[in-house]
Amino acid sequence: MSKYKPVLKRNRELGRSVWILAVAFAIAASPSMLWPLCVKAQQQPCPVTRDSEKSAVKGSPETEHSPIAKGGFMLRVDDKEPMPTIKLIAKDALVTAIAAKLSSELGVPVKLGPAISKQKITLDLEGLTLEGILRYLAPQPFADYVAGGHDMGQPKALAIYLYGLNETPPSAIETANKGNKSPSVQGDTGDTEEGTEEYERREKKEPLEVAFSENRLSVRAEKQPLTTVLTRIAIELGIPYDGTSDTAEVLSVNFKGYPIDQAMRLLSPSIQFYYRADLTKLENQLTRVVLRAH
Repeated sequence: MSKYKPVLKRNRELGRSVWILAVAFAIAASPSMLWPLCVKAQQQPCPVTRDSEKSAVKGSPETEHSPIAKGGFMLRVDDKEPMPTIKLIAKDALVTAIAAKLSSELGVPVKLGPAISKQKITLDLEGLTLEGILRYLAPQPFADYVAGGHDMGQPKALAIYLYGLNETPPSAIETANKGNKSPSVQGDTGDTEEGTEEYERREKKEPLEVAFSENRLSVRAEKQPLTTVLTRIAIELGIPYDGTSDTAEVLSVNFKGYPIDQAMRLLSPSIQFYYRADLTKLENQLTRVVLRAH
């Protein structure tokens, strides 16, 4: 039998070569045959067969399973969850076109700086929040929100700004106070380290102390009217405070170094507050406080 071993070996090698060629031909004819192998091996991405090679309509959600043509994009907002997520696929698309679609989907004005209005981007993003998407659209993205006022849900976006590195968006306080005709209190104290030091020095001497430093708020109040506390905060931060609603609510709180949105919710559910999120620095700037009646 030994004289037949070389023949059998050659036959096995020939059979293996034919099998490999057959598999390669089948894969070339149908890329979708690779999908089970990719899934089994947990390899990404896997090739997918498309039935159509039609160009994508710019911004149309119906193009989700179609190839995106150059200059086109697909944007879809999924608002089924408490915090909506966004899917965006763009291929050398104008940011202005994407911003217009985003504004239409969210019902929120989106303003662009001169430099960004000329930019084109290519992206493939899915499952990101609004703020996550905005970070990909401009070097300096901002978002104005309103929150609180017995509404413990997600903050509501009021305006979005997409600006270049050397561009400045409109004043956050002016935007928050736009259209407001109610009387308000406004201070002019800046964000200083001395505020926190003074707060700590007088902590045991005064029934009400407020300090604002490094974009964080500290408040100590011993049985103080809510209106008094909010007036003091407005003066300390230099922001408008609309205190036209009457309330007998009294506060006894003591916290240091809280982010402003967290601090406002902690003080009282009667407070509606406006703020601007700087998505580059990851900071929130309180821009207006309103006392809402129960």
